[in-house]
Amino acid sequence: MSRHRDKNKSGLENDLFSNEPVGSDDFDWGKYEAEMEENNRGFQPIEEEEEPERNTSRRDRAVIAVFILIATLWYFDWNPRNALVAAGIVDDQVVTVVESPEGVGIGSSSSSSNATASNNASPSEFGVIQYLDEVRNLSGGEDFSQGDIQALRNNGIPIEYLRTLEDLGLLDDMNASAIIGLYANGVTEEYLRGLEDLDYLEGRNYSNIIGLYANGVTIEYLRTLEDLDYLDGSNYSNIIGLYANGVSEEYMRTLDDLDYLDQVSYSNIIGMYVNGVSSEYLRALDDMDILGNASPSGITGLAANGVPIEFIRDLHDRDLLDGMSTSDIIGLFYSQ
Repeated sequence: MSRHRDKNKSGLENDLFSNEPVGSDDFDWGKYEAEMEENNRGFQPIEEEEEPERNTSRRDRAVIAVFILIATLWYFDWNPRNALVAAGIVDDQVVTVVESPEGVGIGSSSSSSNATASNNASPSEFGVIQYLDEVRNLSGGEDFSQGDIQALRNNGIPIEYLRTLEDLGLLDDMNASAIIGLYANGVTEEYLRGLEDLDYLEGRNYSNIIGLYANGVTIEYLRTLEDLDYLDGSNYSNIIGLYANGVSEEYMRTLDDLDYLDQVSYSNIIGMYVNGVSSEYLRALDDMDILGNASPSGITGLAANGVPIEFIRDLHDRDLLDGMSTSDIIGLFYSQ
C-alpha cells in the first residue's frame, strides 16, 4: 500500500495545494498591474466631486448678494435710508426750514410755507422720490430720465435753480450735463436773468454762458456793448478777449463816438488799447483827419513807437501830412 501511494504521489502533481502560481515563470506582473490601473481609472467617490460644486454654488450666491447690495447703495447715493424709502419700507419725511437761506437773490411768493421751504431746500434735504417728483413737475422736467434726475441731485442742483431755468425757457433746451456744468461753474440765477434781459440767451450754448461768467464778464459790460449795437454781432470769445485785456467801456464808447467801432475788429481794438492808443490819442488823430485814413495797425504803430500827438500836430499845422503814411511819420520822428 505504501508503495502504491508513493507511486501515485510521484506520478501525479496536485495543483490545488501548490503555492506556486501556474506559469509563474512566464507571468508578467508589470503588465497585469498596468491593466488593473487602467480598469480602475475614473472610479472616484461621488462625494469628492459634488462637495466642491456645493461650495462653489454657495460662494457664487454670496458674491451676487454682495454685488446687489453695493449696487443698490451706490444708486441711492450710499444712503441706506434712501434705498429703504424707494422700496416703501420707511416713510419719506423731509425736515423743512421756513427761514430763507442766505444768498438767495430772487424770491417768489408761495401759497404755503412748506412750498417755500421746499423750493429753497438743498437737494440733500429731499428724498430721492420727492426730488424726482419736483423735477418731473417742472416744464421740461418730464423729459429727464431717472438717471438724469439722480445726477442732478447728486451734483447738488437745487430745485429753485431748475425753476429759474424753467422760467427762462432753458430747461427744455438743456440736458442734465449742461445744467450741472452751469451750476458747477458758479453761474448764478441773477447772471442768467441778466443775460435774458439782454436777449442774449437765445441760441447760445451753455458753454458760451460759462465762458463769459468764468472770465468775469459782467452784465454791465455786456449792457454797454448792447447799447453800442456791438453785442449781437460779436462772438462770445471776442467779448471775453476784450474784457480780459482790460478794454474799458469808456474806450468802446469813444470808438463808437468817432464812428470807428465798425471799422475795426475786436483784435484791432485790443491791439490799440494794450499798445497805449488812448481815447485822447484817437480823438486828436480824428481832429486832424488822420483816423479815418489810417489803418488800425498804423495807428497802433504811431503810439507803440512813442510818436507824440504834439509832433503829429506840428506836421499837420505845417501842412506836411499830405501824402504821408504812418510809417513816414514814424521814420521822420526817429530821424530828428
